[in-house]
Amino acid sequence: MSGNQIDLAWADNSGDETGFKIERSPDGSTFAQIATVGANVTSFSDTGLNAFTTYYYRGRASNGNGNSAYTNTARATTFAGPPSPPTGLTATAGDGQVALTWTAAGGADSYTVNRRTVGGSGYAPLAIGVTGTDYVDAGLTNGTAYSYVVTAVNAAGESAPSNEASATPVAGPPPDIRFEEIRTGGSTSSATVATALPLLGVLNHLYIAAVTVKPGNVSVREVNGLGLTWTLVRAQCSGRNRTRMEVWKALGTPNGSSVVTATLSGKPLNAVIEVTRYSCVNATAPVGSVVSANTRGVNGVCSGGTDRVAYSVNLTTTAPNALAYGAVAIRSWTHTPGSGYTEQGEKHQGSGGDAAGAAVEDKKVTTPTSVAVNGTFSSSVDWAAVAIELRP
Repeated sequence: MSGNQIDLAWADNSGDETGFKIERSPDGSTFAQIATVGANVTSFSDTGLNAFTTYYYRGRASNGNGNSAYTNTARATTFAGPPSPPTGLTATAGDGQVALTWTAAGGADSYTVNRRTVGGSGYAPLAIGVTGTDYVDAGLTNGTAYSYVVTAVNAAGESAPSNEASATPVAGPPPDIRFEEIRTGGSTSSATVATALPLLGVLNHLYIAAVTVKPGNVSVREVNGLGLTWTLVRAQCSGRNRTRMEVWKALGTPNGSSVVTATLSGKPLNAVIEVTRYSCVNATAPVGSVVSANTRGVNGVCSGGTDRVAYSVNLTTTAPNALAYGAVAIRSWTHTPGSGYTEQGEKHQGSGGDAAGAAVEDKKVTTPTSVAVNGTFSSSVDWAAVAIELRP
C-alpha cells in the first residue's frame, strides 16, 4: 500500500472458475466492478488512487454458469503520498546564469532544483528547500549548455522529476543584482547573536551580515553559517561609542540552508544581526568601494561625537548597475531610508538606553558615480554606518 495504490489478495476456494471479478466502493455500500482477473489469480493491485483515502473491496468467482457469492468486504486507507511533479519548467539563459520558473505542484512544501551539463552523466541537486517557483542559477560558464529538472518535496517524500528544460548562458550586459531575502535576530547579555530563521543556501549568492551591539566596545570575533567562509568588510564605532556596526560577507558553495551566527568578544547588553542574500553579483569581485562613518565623519573615532537625526555617507561606485548597500546602527530609534532607497530590514533588541538596533537599505546606481547612502531617525542618535558597493 502507498499513497496511490492498494494491494489485494485472496484464497482461491473454487476449482472451476474462469476468473475473478473485483469491485470497489468509496463508502462500503455502493460498489462498482473495477477489474476482472483470470483463473487461479489470487492478487490484484488497484492503482491511481487518491492519497489518504479509504476504499472498500469485495470479489467473487465467475464462470459460464454465473457468479459465486461475494467474499467478505475488505477495507484499506492509502497513505498521504508525496506531491505531484512540478510542471511547465522553463529555463531562460543570461550572462553566466540561467533563470528557472515552474508551475507549483499540489501538496508541495518545497522544491529541489537539479542540474547537469547537457550530455553529462546525471543530475545532481543544485538547491534544496526552495519555497518559491523560480530560481536563478548563477556563476555558470557562458557557452556551456545546462539541463534542469525540479522535484517537489513534502513530509511523505519526493515527487518524480518535472519536465526537463535546457539553456546555454551567453555573454551580455550583466543582470541587475537582486535582493532575495533577509533574516534577522537579536540577543540580550549573550556572547552570540543569530538569525531566528535559516537562510537558503544558494551557489554564488552573496550573503551580507550586519551586526550591531550596545555598547560599542564589544566587537565581532567571527561569523559562521551555511558552511561558508565569512570575512569582515568593515567595522565602525559610533561617535560616542554607544553602539557599533560591523558588516561581514560570504560567497561560494553553501553546504545547505542554515541560520547565521555571530560570535562576539563579550556579552553586550543587546545585539542585533541582519543577514541579506543577493543574487546576480560578480562571483569573483562582489564588493567594490567601502566607506564607513559616524557623527565624527568618515572613519570617525569613537569619542567626541554629537547625536544627530540624520546620516549621510558618500560612496563612489565603480561598476555600471551597482547596488549601493547601507547598514546603520540606530539603537532604539526608527529609521527612514534616503531618497530612492529600499529599507530591506529593521530590527531592535532591548529598550531605552540599553537597546541595539540596525537598519539595512539598498539602491541601484546605474552609472558609476558618487552617491549618498543616507537616511533619517525618529530622534537624535549616536549612529554608525557602513556603505558598500555591490558589483553585478
